Amino acid sequence: MTSNNKSPFDYSPFRKWAYEVDQSSTEKKTKITFENCEINDGVCLISFDLRINEYQPMFGHVFLKAKLREVEQIIYSIKINFSSQNYQLKVPVSLLHKYAELIVNNELNLYLLAIIENTESLSKLFKVTVPSSDPNVFYATRILDRIRRGVVGKSFDSDLTLAKIIRGEKVFALDPKKVFVQIFPILDVITAQAEVDGYEKMVVGSFIREPKPEHTKGHPEGRCIDINLRLKGNNESTLNFGKNNADALELVTYILNIIKKARPAIKSEIGFGLPWQDGFLEFNTGVKFHTTPKPKFLNTDLEQLVRSISNNVFPDIDNHLHIQVDKVVFPIGK
Repeated sequence: MTSNNKSPFDYSPFRKWAYEVDQSSTEKKTKITFENCEINDGVCLISFDLRINEYQPMFGHVFLKAKLREVEQIIYSIKINFSSQNYQLKVPVSLLHKYAELIVNNELNLYLLAIIENTESLSKLFKVTVPSSDPNVFYATRILDRIRRGVVGKSFDSDLTLAKIIRGEKVFALDPKKVFVQIFPILDVITAQAEVDGYEKMVVGSFIREPKPEHTKGHPEGRCIDINLRLKGNNESTLNFGKNNADALELVTYILNIIKKARPAIKSEIGFGLPWQDGFLEFNTGVKFHTTPKPKFLNTDLEQLVRSISNNVFPDIDNHLHIQVDKVVFPIGK
């Protein structure tokens, strides 16, 4: 529904919903009130009360709408006979997951809209917790929330990739309903710590890629993440590490220290692709994208930190830190 100058509604971000719309020409007044919301056996059961001052049988529609800032979407609608007062909406939880871009921290902001002829009424805002036993949905929701709130930046459509996973959609060859995205635990812990510390230079970059004949492992399997650098005022830009050596070294050191602390809980081998540039590795240290037994570090402290976590180190391109887990992808539940 769109608003115009004649509309009695203000569709700006949520204020104090719970007002009535009075159609004086017909002398009808409708009030819709949210009563309760429960989730059982994969069904979201929403109870509401609908009152009309003229109680003859009437037909109309009730819409379940979700909203985040200026984004508003109809999730569900029913056509009912308004001869009663108490009603219920039965919405599959799987349907709520399709609106991943509106889910924040596992919560969805909802309200009800009742339309009877020319009379409309909105319920007050209410929240529903969107549960999931799927670890991919759990991690993707948390990480996407941090991107949306600006805790970390985004590049290469990493936010859209996370939203697809929440909806259970395939990302190129990776099916999140069958395969666990193994980089998620590491990506979750480093972005969570960034929020705690108020650290703003981290960008979630290239993530799950389309497989190619020469590149079927790693990124296409969901085992890798590239972390880019952002400086103040560049929320989505991928900044070249080589032009910001001090900031790049700070970011990489910050992330490696988080992973070192969390290392005992990470049940897989970890590998790092370090930027092949000043401040990290010498240019003649080996072959790009291939593990190097003895890479020549340009920073002794960085070398000791990397070696305390992993011996799997290789030179990578100069605009990101590459992190990977070296473990065969396994089906969920096994």
